[in-house]
Amino acid sequence: MRILIVTNKVPYPAKDGGAIATLNMALGLATQGASITVLAINTLKHFSPVEEIPNDILKRVGIKAATVDTSIKLWPALKNLLFSRKPYISVRFENEAFLNLLQKEITTMPYDIIQLEGPYLEAYIKTIRAYSTAPIVLRAHNIEHEIWDRTVTITSNPFKKVYLRILANRIERLEKNTLRRVDAVIPITKKDAQSLLKSSPTIPCHIAPTGLNEAHFTTTNSHKIEQSLFHLGGLDWTPNQAGLIWFLNNCWPAIRAAVPNARFFIAGRHAPKTFIKAIKLPCVEFMGEVGNAQLFMQTHGIMVVPLLSGSGMRIKIIEGMAASTPIVSTSIGAEGIEAVSGKDIVIADTPEAIIEACISLLLNVELANQIAKNGCNFAQQHFNNDEISHKVMEFYQSLLLERNNKSY
Repeated sequence: MRILIVTNKVPYPAKDGGAIATLNMALGLATQGASITVLAINTLKHFSPVEEIPNDILKRVGIKAATVDTSIKLWPALKNLLFSRKPYISVRFENEAFLNLLQKEITTMPYDIIQLEGPYLEAYIKTIRAYSTAPIVLRAHNIEHEIWDRTVTITSNPFKKVYLRILANRIERLEKNTLRRVDAVIPITKKDAQSLLKSSPTIPCHIAPTGLNEAHFTTTNSHKIEQSLFHLGGLDWTPNQAGLIWFLNNCWPAIRAAVPNARFFIAGRHAPKTFIKAIKLPCVEFMGEVGNAQLFMQTHGIMVVPLLSGSGMRIKIIEGMAASTPIVSTSIGAEGIEAVSGKDIVIADTPEAIIEACISLLLNVELANQIAKNGCNFAQQHFNNDEISHKVMEFYQSLLLERNNKSY
């Protein structure tokens, strides 16, 4: 089976949730015997030279890319706001060079399945239909408009609130339109599947969470920093920034009062200067981008995920579980992960509950270790990449079989 994966970001290095989700599925499908090509928009913000991707990946998955400037520009953004019904966030991914690359690829190679990594690639469906008869499958990493809906609720600036509401409505319209134009959908969580099926009840749907490879579950005896908390994630993502600021303002002072030696490490890429300035607080250490995320998680104590907005599944939580790390998260942060609170993870939503959870784990090492062990077992049982990829292949085979039967 030949599968073309079309994505708005080169999935290497796999340091953020989107890249991990795309690369792991590509590699997993290749392991199942599929011939995989990834066609990517190589943005200047997240530019990744394809020739520098390790050979062990390129031997299994073909990766091609077109460089596209998706940076926000004032006049096009204003023009879009006033004279368009499309979300500017998706318009920035419409590019002639990438369109030509896509057209060349699908006319040169007959693909059995074409998989779109998200609704922001909707503009390319027309070209795919013109030059290929392959079923188009939307892989929904999350429900995009939900992220913006929730961001609206925690935004105080009235002008920003109005703009975000317009953006959320446009993205919701885009997602519904994309669903109408594709042949099947692969959401990452059960909750996302329910939301998508409300919009399109008859569309073929298969739930496939992001899987982890065996290497993710390799534990070490690395020395852990005592009485420490940490957060690891993309710091250019607004929900991460907002959640961390909220945690530092509403939870961190009380945690420090109860555990004076406690330290909080914040790590991640692309942190804005304004955010770095805002987190300059006692016993809070900004680490920037870390070289080895797995080792960082194993050595920096308790993971804190204080998300107040977002959608889909937080892959960093699954990685943290796999690394035998105890985790405290809000319900939104742990959304889509059917772990048991108090056993595999600790879920808390109010400042008081988060404070209590963090203090309890900081002072009770035995409890923290037990939750970490249970979390690792949970991740191994539910997020094995080979098993997930095998089921996706079965779903694709059923799609092709059904299409062949209809053609007779």
